[in-house]
Amino acid sequence: MAARLAPPARIRGARVVGIAGGAARCAYVKGELGFDAVIDHRAPDFAGQLRAACPDRMTDRICRQGWRYTFRIAIARPIVFMAALILTESAATLNDRLLQRYIEAVDAETLRLLYQDTCLSGLFVATASESYLRSKARIMIVGRETAGWKGADVVPGTGAQIDVAAYLERQMAYHRKKVGTVDATSTFFQFYRRVAQMVAAPDDRHLKDAPVWANLFCVDRSRSRPDRPPGPASARILDLSARLLRIQIAVLKPDLIVFTTGSSCDSHLKTRYFDSLLNSEVHNPKRLWEFHIALTDDAGDPFTVRAFRTPHPRHRASDDARAAAVAEALAPGAIARYKESLGRPSTHVRVAPAIV
Repeated sequence: MAARLAPPARIRGARVVGIAGGAARCAYVKGELGFDAVIDHRAPDFAGQLRAACPDRMTDRICRQGWRYTFRIAIARPIVFMAALILTESAATLNDRLLQRYIEAVDAETLRLLYQDTCLSGLFVATASESYLRSKARIMIVGRETAGWKGADVVPGTGAQIDVAAYLERQMAYHRKKVGTVDATSTFFQFYRRVAQMVAAPDDRHLKDAPVWANLFCVDRSRSRPDRPPGPASARILDLSARLLRIQIAVLKPDLIVFTTGSSCDSHLKTRYFDSLLNSEVHNPKRLWEFHIALTDDAGDPFTVRAFRTPHPRHRASDDARAAAVAEALAPGAIARYKESLGRPSTHVRVAPAIV
């Protein structure tokens, strides 16, 4: 769509200036769409760049077109035509991007090898809700695995007949259906719903789906953990699980991640899931570990996400640790107060008022 904007503008004697976020998108707008110049709206000198590119007085109109993008068009008279390309963020577009990345990560042979183990559940693939985008803080809660997660089916077809895209779409639809509706007796989902109430926008609290629900393991194995016993089968599960979780973080870019996976999975996070964990600090042994995850987003831009690892919510003695981790996303200082309550010196300088 954007490529169609430049030719009519030039016919009218205009210079076409694009606005996009990030170096990769700017390069795409200039190189692929053929705009005369591109301004990065994330740049610290954006205002100066904009004034230099469009010095004349402009009149604005908003024009919404296309499937994924909003084109904000401003016509500067007499000669400059400026089109600002802005990625429209919605749950539908995020989930579409997730699906495309999932398809890149999962092929028919991967599923065929994976499901040689007939004790495995269906594939767990996370999705995002509109409540997540509107929430006061974008939180991802990572469980270990969901017992008996079947989805629509385990694997449709066999061998080359597996329709991977259709299968992944069904598993994503199953995830969207189950978020906020899983058995209320589950201690994990009691915690999930408490977080949803804390972070959701007021109009979304009844939906109970503001946090992203993800899992460390993308499948469940009956009668044993998916990563046990060690061997080729469990290695395949771990490799695929790591790829899928990295995709979810890169696409959804949460403000904070809470891993409720317990200390027994720490070695996976350190050695298999992420290349490096930054600013690692144990606030309370086995109960609260903080670190930062460094990844690259869809646009090729590096970013980091703050994360905490706590025990599973069934471990009631760690309720305060989990509450502090979530509260930190809303009002920095919660971790400092938590450490002070343990009698441990705080490494954080700023202490915010307590969250009521």
